[in-house]
Amino acid sequence: MKIQHVAIYFVSAEKGKLLSSKIQLKLQLIIFLLIICLKAGGAFGQGKMGFELAGYAGKLLDISSEFPEVRTNFQIDFAAILTNRKHKYWHSVYNFPLIHVRGVVANYGNNEILGSSFTVLPEIHYNKDLGNSYFFNYHVGYGISYFTKPYDAIKNPDNLVIGSPIVATPAAGIGLGKKINNFTYSILFNYRHSSNGHFSVPNIGTNVPLIGIGIQCVPKMNTTDTISTLSRVNLNKRIRFSIGGGYGVHEVEGTLFPTGGPKYRVIYGRIEASKRISYKSSLHVGFTCNTSEAAKYMIINESLFDGTIGLNHVKVIGYFGHEIHLGHLGIYLDLGLNVYDPFRKELIRREFLVSKFFDTHFSNEIGFNYYLTDPVENRNLNFVANLSLRTIWGKADFFNTGLKVLF
Repeated sequence: MKIQHVAIYFVSAEKGKLLSSKIQLKLQLIIFLLIICLKAGGAFGQGKMGFELAGYAGKLLDISSEFPEVRTNFQIDFAAILTNRKHKYWHSVYNFPLIHVRGVVANYGNNEILGSSFTVLPEIHYNKDLGNSYFFNYHVGYGISYFTKPYDAIKNPDNLVIGSPIVATPAAGIGLGKKINNFTYSILFNYRHSSNGHFSVPNIGTNVPLIGIGIQCVPKMNTTDTISTLSRVNLNKRIRFSIGGGYGVHEVEGTLFPTGGPKYRVIYGRIEASKRISYKSSLHVGFTCNTSEAAKYMIINESLFDGTIGLNHVKVIGYFGHEIHLGHLGIYLDLGLNVYDPFRKELIRREFLVSKFFDTHFSNEIGFNYYLTDPVENRNLNFVANLSLRTIWGKADFFNTGLKVLF
């Protein structure tokens, strides 16, 4: 029996618990998006505001045999651009980046099944002057999207790409542009992904490479004060330790099936050592330990390990990671090795799961940290809020939110 069919043996969640689980993902995404937007306003709000209008064309990448037929899709963006005038040290380090808070309207080449989406997408943009008024741009962002036609067992059973109306949308791209007075004209190359992080199955997700053109109006900035500001920053390079924990929710493993199952909690704790290596970034190593509610139920109902829970629903991961710092905000990527995972090994032994080397041995994580105090100089106790996506190698496992204390 394959893992996608074992959900019928799981204990069904209580209605109130299931409702709170459904609300949690939306709150996680919305609250963290508000933090990013408010932080952008605080760091950039004293500058002048510009705008951008852009149009894109692309096509969904077909990454599954269950993927619907699609045509070329189109996306239209309108963005408010915030310039930095507070002269913070990291503005100078990153060559005075711009914050774009964009609204995106998109279709996906199959309106009957996939419908359209509406996205709020904050991005940070970095420009490199190439001379003769030309510039190169690269940018990253993270937003939330609303899909008009997600999977529905009765109304829309053919949409196995998006399983819930509210999803996360990370994005990245590059551009080449030319400045003419206060206007810039650009050729843009973007990649946008939308997924609910395995919160609700099915969850193939959208992966869209895009090419487009854009026009911007950005007021000129005065940046003469930043060199003296940077020289006054005393970078803290000592090794620091942290301890924390968090909470996530997901359905059982399986990108497509089973659908409509209950949500299960994942609770985790972590210890970590980190070291700032430059104004821009830091390295860290640590261990995270999580307990799986889904694993606990399956051990009981399938009599795995003779029905003994013990520590068999526990997973321990050792990880190494890199974090990019933007003042109070950090963006990180962790590569993790599963050092203790008896539940998955038992599923493979009992032929509930097919053995795959990378899925069995690696769990990775990408996420955001928000530091109460900018950690570049801080040597005292610091508190950090976190939103991240845990993966089973390259496949989404769960979104989680957490807190940690940095010593």
